[in-house]
Amino acid sequence: MQKFICSCPGKVLLAGGYAILNPNNHGVSIAINARFRTEKIKLQEKNQIIFRSEQFFQEIKYSLNQISQSENIYFDAIFQIIFQNQLTADSWLIETKPDSAFYTQNQKNKITKLGLGSSAGLIVSSLGQFINDNEMLYKIALQANMIAQENKGSGFDISTAIYGSQLFSKNEVKPLDGLDKNYQILLIDLKQGQSTIKGINTIQKCLSENQKYYNYFLETSEKCVMELFYLLQEQKLVREKFLKLNQEYRSLLRELSLLANYDIEPKISTEIIDFSIAQPSVLWGICPGAGGYDAIALLCKDVTEKEIKAIKEFLLTKGYENALHMYYIDHGIQRDIINI
Repeated sequence: MQKFICSCPGKVLLAGGYAILNPNNHGVSIAINARFRTEKIKLQEKNQIIFRSEQFFQEIKYSLNQISQSENIYFDAIFQIIFQNQLTADSWLIETKPDSAFYTQNQKNKITKLGLGSSAGLIVSSLGQFINDNEMLYKIALQANMIAQENKGSGFDISTAIYGSQLFSKNEVKPLDGLDKNYQILLIDLKQGQSTIKGINTIQKCLSENQKYYNYFLETSEKCVMELFYLLQEQKLVREKFLKLNQEYRSLLRELSLLANYDIEPKISTEIIDFSIAQPSVLWGICPGAGGYDAIALLCKDVTEKEIKAIKEFLLTKGYENALHMYYIDHGIQRDIINI
């Protein structure tokens, strides 16, 4: 018997949040080595697809004869795509086995998402079991993501899960080749995961009601994103350029935050980022993606144990213990077959 394994990386959006919902705007997305895996095993039973999630103690069965619904909107969306596109006539068990890094336990001991792209990872690694062509996989995974998330989102998380680090827009994807093993992402878990869709809705409503500011926001965001992309592509690293650009981009997000009355960069995050970017190896600090209380991401080059210790000690003064996690730059989707 064979087991089919499909895995894809987590993501961190360093710049371009909200703006990349506009097809003409870009974002810089980094693929990290927190990977979402699915394992596929053939079943003897006929006309069945079974999804099993050990993380959430779920097992959901679908019949290949009809579309049905369950309490899991992502499994429903994946199965709907499998059914409508006739991706298989065989019966399969699909087990989800994400790295623990995708989730956190909040102050109420409830498991919440950390904002690393677990939903995209689930969709891509599941559908990647049936589709080997990555261009086709991107289009179909995007459909599943739109079904599950009610047509919200740009698709950068799906694209990163497939292709790895990149400059993303709805109209084009450019690989980000300037990053190597000497770059790290430090992720600070604030243990207060929140809804990305809620943030998108709040900000989009605000921008739609302030068209002049919206145009300014899109223009300024695009300038920052493209400058960051070219800095990352350059072989010669100039830290001062990163820090100046980081301040400009964070100021833009704080302006938007005030206008929309929504915490894109909460006060506690500002304090933590300001302390962290004073460390010599830290190039960029951000509340990634839609912002809020999910986490803080720091892009570093050759970070030292001394610097990590200093950030950890500062976090302790703010009441955050064991909150810092280090990741490396990773590649896109990977498919393997093993005999069992």
